[in-house]
Amino acid sequence: MRKKLKAVAPWLLAMAVCGTGSAFATGMFGGGGNTIDACVKPSNGSVRLLDVAQTCNANELAVSWNVQGPAGPQGPGFTWQGTFSRGTSYAIHDVVQLSGSSWVAVVPVPACLSSADGCVAHPPPDPAYWELLASKGDQGDKGGTGDRGPQGPQGDKGDQGDPGAPGAPGAPGAAGLSAAFQVDSFTIQSGVELDPISCVCLQAEQEVARMSLPAGKFLVWAKAQIFNDNHWLVGNNDRQVMCDVESDNGMIDWAVPYTPGSEVGVVNLQGVLSAGAAQDIVLKCNTLDAQTPSDVFVSDIRLDAAQVSTLSQSTEP
Repeated sequence: MRKKLKAVAPWLLAMAVCGTGSAFATGMFGGGGNTIDACVKPSNGSVRLLDVAQTCNANELAVSWNVQGPAGPQGPGFTWQGTFSRGTSYAIHDVVQLSGSSWVAVVPVPACLSSADGCVAHPPPDPAYWELLASKGDQGDKGGTGDRGPQGPQGDKGDQGDPGAPGAPGAPGAAGLSAAFQVDSFTIQSGVELDPISCVCLQAEQEVARMSLPAGKFLVWAKAQIFNDNHWLVGNNDRQVMCDVESDNGMIDWAVPYTPGSEVGVVNLQGVLSAGAAQDIVLKCNTLDAQTPSDVFVSDIRLDAAQVSTLSQSTEP
């Protein structure tokens, strides 16, 4: 049985408590992995560590100590209780979170839902009841743009929106065609007696209707009734009437519509006019003999013109 050292130098005690080098940490000396064995000379206080199978000399005292002490009792753990609630009581070591930080109760925390109940609530960070466990972190940097997700299903049809603001005025449109032009003899003249003209010609001289037209392309129609007041006279009923429709540019159409011996005849003229400037069109009629007065009348005169984009011959309206 080994003798026990009654008095040990303070530096030796420090070695025994703290250990030095790998020999203390790994238990390479003495009796195994859990103890360290050494020999101390009382004469000068020197210490010699023992290896396995080594022993102290006669002038040395044997000493030993444990590398690791016995395990202590298990300490209390934390209990996570979620977000702090005034209506909940908490025990010591209960952990709650509030405003992004976590807190641990250091003393029991009583519940107090309302001060009207005669109690006082103790939410974090009341230092008498709570200790900060982890502070709320700073806001992190903005993350990168994520990958585009798959297209979602089509949503329900939305409500009709409010009417939009009026749009800006559009550009001026192309020039359109003018309205139709008409001269009706019922409002101008009726029952005009024709003057005789004794010539072999294709152009009448007596004006019976006139119309002013702007520049453009037109289809022109002229229509009138011819009445021979001499038709009842035997031997003096052969009358001829010539009519034409003219413009400043010249003849548009002409005809000799009245056959001998008739009481009433009709003149129908039509043609086209292309004018680069405004001008008039005129309906003229004369009898083709020398009888004066002629006793031949023109009535129910109508002179029409319709502007077109492309000229083509057309029938009377």
